[in-house]
Amino acid sequence: MAVLYGIRQIRWTPLLDGGGADASATAINSTKIQSMDIAPVYVEGNEATQRGGDDIVAIIKEDDNFLGVDLTINTAAFEGGLKAAIAGGTSSSDDQWSAPIDDTEMPYPGELKVWVANYTESDSESTQDGFILYTFNFCKGKLGTQNPADQSFTNEQFIIRARRNESNPSDIEPAIEMEVVATIS
Repeated sequence: MAVLYGIRQIRWTPLLDGGGADASATAINSTKIQSMDIAPVYVEGNEATQRGGDDIVAIIKEDDNFLGVDLTINTAAFEGGLKAAIAGGTSSSDDQWSAPIDDTEMPYPGELKVWVANYTESDSESTQDGFILYTFNFCKGKLGTQNPADQSFTNEQFIIRARRNESNPSDIEPAIEMEVVATIS
C-alpha cells in the first residue's frame, strides 16, 4: 500500500448518479489532507494444474484483472461540506454535518483530483518541482474510523473506492490517471 504525504490540495467534484458529468455541480476543495493510502484492487485469475501419472501435464493460469484502487484519506480538520459530498448527509457550513437519514441524502459518485508535491531529488536541499496530479474518475465514498482520545486530535477518515466509469461504453474512463503538472489548476 502506497502512502502519499505532501498533499497540497484535493478537489471532489460530484457526478450524476450514473457517473456522468453534472453541469450544476460545485467542486469542493480542501487543503487539510494529512495522508492518503492507495491500494490497487485486482481480481485474481484462476489457476488449474492437470496431473497425469507422476507428472504435471498442464498448468493454466488466467491473468489477474485490475479493477481500480481503494483510497483511505485522513484529514487534519473537520470540513462538513467535504464530509457531506463524500459520505452523504447534510451540511450547512464547514462547521456542521448530519448523517444521511434517507436515500435522498446518500452521496453521489464523484471525481477526485489530488495534487501532491513533486521533488526530483531526494535530499534535504531538494526544491519542489511542480506536482503529481492524481485523477480518480469514478469514486464512491464512505466514512472511515475515528479514534478520539485524550491529548490527541480528532481526524476525519474517508474510505473511497475508485473504479472505471463504465456509464458511457463509448468513452470508458480509467480508475486512476497520473501526470506531472507545474501548478494546481
